Amino acid sequence: MVNPSIWYPGVASVRAIYSSVRSVKDDGWGVAQSLTITEQLNIGIRFLDIRLGIDGILKIYHGDNLALRSSYQPFNDVAQEIYKFLDNNPTETILMSIKNETGDNVSPHMKAHIDKSSKYWNLNRNATQLNQDVRGKIIVMDRSDILIKCGIGFPTGTYKQDEYEDVSIAKKQQCAKKSLDDSIEDQKEIRINFLSASGIPTTGMGISLFSNDLNPFISDYLADNSHLKYAGIVAMDYPTTNLCNEIIKSTLRTHAQI
Repeated sequence: MVNPSIWYPGVASVRAIYSSVRSVKDDGWGVAQSLTITEQLNIGIRFLDIRLGIDGILKIYHGDNLALRSSYQPFNDVAQEIYKFLDNNPTETILMSIKNETGDNVSPHMKAHIDKSSKYWNLNRNATQLNQDVRGKIIVMDRSDILIKCGIGFPTGTYKQDEYEDVSIAKKQQCAKKSLDDSIEDQKEIRINFLSASGIPTTGMGISLFSNDLNPFISDYLADNSHLKYAGIVAMDYPTTNLCNEIIKSTLRTHAQI
């Protein structure tokens, strides 16, 4: 598989594909993927949605409803997988969105972790160029001011499609498709197109229902519309190799050399 580096409009490319991490503690309602972090990185994921909380140590969670929240592995375990990937792929860059999911005071824990592994992090608020300062590093998009004005923020004047509450599959399809269509005219801004949506926590509903429908829909739409040359950040649950490949192809249609 072609392995282009990601980055922003006007630089090399935008090929940031989302996921958070696989659940290892339970099978709660918030589970949104079945691949490990390494498996996700290996199929092209470069944008990680990390939700943080404290359970003695810094951990990853998903879900703002305590009764339905899913708990995941320690953040350090996830970070070590990312660091190993960057060591093996020193020209790559990871874009990490971080958010306080539980209301715990995660800031000192996150800062302490970064201090110990600083060579893998670029917290520059102006880190918008693909150069040696970002290769082999993680760029932070801080959604909760966890690091207090570090990283490039979230959003940073970006276009964001994030219809997720009480949205039908048909409406979500149209919102996601419109984001791709509009991207042709807006290649100078960071674009985030969330395919995720919330649903009713019963069998066959919720995260898996939307991803099972949205992922192949967007994959087919990209494959059938070769004029779409700038997918931007496509934020998906249960990422698939097929959709990742179609997003990469859309980048390669714009950039002959990466």
